[in-house]
Amino acid sequence: MKKLNYIVFFSMIAMLIGCNANEWEAPSEEPNHHVVYTSEADYDNKVEVGGKISFGDVSRGVTSRTWTIPSGAIMDGSTSSTSSEDVIHVTFNEVGEHKVELAQTFSSSAYVDTVLMGSQIDTAYTVTVLEPVDVSLKAYVIDIDGTETELDLTSGVTNEILAGLYVKYVFDSKGSPENVNYEFEGGDPATMAYDETQILEGTAAETFVQYKRLGEFSTSVVASRDRPFGADTLSLLNLIKVVPSTHPVELTGVYTVGEKVALDFSREINPETVDAATFTIHLVNTDKGIDKSVTVTSASLDEDAANIVLLELEDEVIYYDDVATVTYTPGNLTSLDGKEVDAFSDQLISIGGLVNILESSTFDQGIENSLNSNYAAAGWGGSWDNYTAEVTSEKAYSGSKSLKIHMADASANMAMVHVDDSGSGHEVPTEAGKTYLITAMIYIDNYTAWAGFEVDFNATWTNRAELSGGSPQNEWYEASFGIYTCRDGESKVPTLRAFNEYGGGVPLTYYVDDFSIVEVSLRP
Repeated sequence: MKKLNYIVFFSMIAMLIGCNANEWEAPSEEPNHHVVYTSEADYDNKVEVGGKISFGDVSRGVTSRTWTIPSGAIMDGSTSSTSSEDVIHVTFNEVGEHKVELAQTFSSSAYVDTVLMGSQIDTAYTVTVLEPVDVSLKAYVIDIDGTETELDLTSGVTNEILAGLYVKYVFDSKGSPENVNYEFEGGDPATMAYDETQILEGTAAETFVQYKRLGEFSTSVVASRDRPFGADTLSLLNLIKVVPSTHPVELTGVYTVGEKVALDFSREINPETVDAATFTIHLVNTDKGIDKSVTVTSASLDEDAANIVLLELEDEVIYYDDVATVTYTPGNLTSLDGKEVDAFSDQLISIGGLVNILESSTFDQGIENSLNSNYAAAGWGGSWDNYTAEVTSEKAYSGSKSLKIHMADASANMAMVHVDDSGSGHEVPTEAGKTYLITAMIYIDNYTAWAGFEVDFNATWTNRAELSGGSPQNEWYEASFGIYTCRDGESKVPTLRAFNEYGGGVPLTYYVDDFSIVEVSLRP
């Protein structure tokens, strides 16, 4: 049957570029077969208003056919709404879903795929006609008390806002764009990109941007669609003018940048007021017997972001397993618009620059592109097959899908592997000698007992997240599977294992989303 499909496919291409189908004769021993192609079949027969789709009937054994196109559509070379031609080219001029119908009579019963049908086959092909992509935008400045004031987005108008405040951008569009890309000059973040899933689920509807720098800044947004191609750009020149504020200067983030510590403030800082002596770092690592203060040898502004103060430490590096904090004793630290920074103490320093290596692998960390068949039993047999797992849209932490796992009783165990369509396991780009933190988002449905869920590479079964009545219930939470150090020769295909043997017969249903494996450095 594949051989037949290839023959028909190449014949269809020839027909759509002008060849005469009557010049081709199939071998007489082949049975009657219903085969119809459209030029946009790979794109769900979507077209922008005014666009064209070609329909080709290359079925075997047809004695007569009638195409019927919807109202408002036009066939090339015809003013009629029907045609008996084997190939028709139709232009669609009305937005919405429309049906192109095909009535075929065969010399005898014909196959549709592998099913033998009668000699009369009626089919309909749904065409989705989209509006041109069109962007609309609103923006609101959010005052320190939460009050929202709409900005004027009229071309040429500049809106003054106080330094450190947020602007909420509200996006809407027509024409079903698949990508939305923002550029926020002077904003944090400076860019934002949304994909089709995020647009459909509403994540792209609101974007919050903080303005920490003084000056006038533009905003632009581009919404685009790959097929049928369409795009719209909205550029707002000098939309925002950030002016001095009397509001407090907030510390919005504390994290490592290489071997330095970054203090991310809500406003730009006056470089002449930065003094290393006003900052103190305290470092604790109980396992390594460390509990000490670390001298800050220098403090300076980030060359690319004047709202970030970088602290350099004396002969010390902060590792992932350390607990490090920073304290500021008031000196002269002042924002560029003249507001003194208030004291703060024991602010926890997080590790910056962590990258989820699953995002550069074939492992579907967000469960968005998987089918049930992509989660296969590991082949252990016995109680390890006593579970069900399915990709579901019932719940999702992000995107629209998650992995639903059900364990019916105390003897329920699970061992499965995430595989591709050929059955091969998806490899993860771990490297020997490097250490990784494994996490996932989990949602538990009303569970009162205890079970274990593991992500394992080397059959040590130590990378376990415990699921119990003490875990958050009926809400998403981040579960840690702990630290994993990769060694030479270990599998790069993780096994997902779970067991409910201590559950006392209590059924367990949970959902998993957004797996993450990030490289971390532990204190030697």
